[in-house]
Amino acid sequence: MSTRSLRARLDRLARFLKVDDVVDKNEDRTQEYTIDSELAQALSEASNRMNSLERRVKRWSQKPLTAEEEAEERLLEETISAMAMRAVLPVPYGRDEAIRDRNRKNALRRRRISGAEAIQLAAREIAYSYQSPEGRAWKRIAELETLMRKGRKTTAQIDEVLRLHSEYPPLPPDQDEPSWRSLQAYRKVGIESLREQRRQLEEAEKKYRAYKLASGTLKAK
Repeated sequence: MSTRSLRARLDRLARFLKVDDVVDKNEDRTQEYTIDSELAQALSEASNRMNSLERRVKRWSQKPLTAEEEAEERLLEETISAMAMRAVLPVPYGRDEAIRDRNRKNALRRRRISGAEAIQLAAREIAYSYQSPEGRAWKRIAELETLMRKGRKTTAQIDEVLRLHSEYPPLPPDQDEPSWRSLQAYRKVGIESLREQRRQLEEAEKKYRAYKLASGTLKAK
């Protein structure tokens, strides 16, 4: 992407941090189970771009983000958060509704159907992830997992991930997806692996403390 194109993208995103009339256009549509179409479209586009950058970060084989892309990533996060908090979700809207929306969105994707409904479903999913305690917990888990991939894991980080997984389990896999059993197994193995890594870290910390005590460099409490 050229510098000019990147700047144009950032300028378009920045506008949504200042547009207040989006809220007014959205407020009286709660009963229609829909989010303002302009806001939903912007959320979908910004989220797609953020996901493409995050995939680059997770794949070590790909080139790291440039300074401009890192700046874009920060602005995207700020913009998506601001837009998501402005979106008015149907009342009530919780875990069950999020599961139904996710499953419907997947069904449309499998049939390669795009359009207004798919955009609305994606926007509701994003808004829920920012507005609900459950969604915020999932975001925190993702942040911690990224930190642990980049550097040395700590028992405190693992404990927080395990606690959040227990309190706010992710949405169950969509059983109409061909890979749902693999995803379910992957999640189970991931949690078991974290528990084993935590046990190993705790053992290593105990041995290090014992060594420091024996060498006299650490005083017993």
